[in-house]
Amino acid sequence: MANHKRAALGFIVAPLMAPVAFWLVVTAPVVLQDPVEWFMEFSFALPFAVYTGAPWAYGATAIVCVPTYLVLSRWSEVRLWPMMVAGIFSGAVTLPLALGLHLWTVVVGVTMGATGAGVFWLCFSGRLEHGDSSD
Repeated sequence: MANHKRAALGFIVAPLMAPVAFWLVVTAPVVLQDPVEWFMEFSFALPFAVYTGAPWAYGATAIVCVPTYLVLSRWSEVRLWPMMVAGIFSGAVTLPLALGLHLWTVVVGVTMGATGAGVFWLCFSGRLEHGDSSD
């Protein structure tokens, strides 16, 4: 049986990582040019990125990822890869809806979704508490 308390924690924490991943990917080219400038920009702009991106991330989580989790927990064991696919799908659809359909929005959206799904899995599976490496 699935641990719904850990899943709830994962659904609260994981969507916040999508805007962080977005900001890391978008500002990554500046790292090579001037790491100090990048760090200052990242530090000051990150709260704004999370503030503006969180509603989109939570919406995608509520529409795609929570139903996926509920179906998996009802009929089978919740595993990493189905949740990763749900996260990637939600990111690949949500970012182009928010910023327009371009190749870069799909690629960055996939990165955001994978990041959120990975963080959800860490919260849900208890890997942070136990340090297990098996799936």
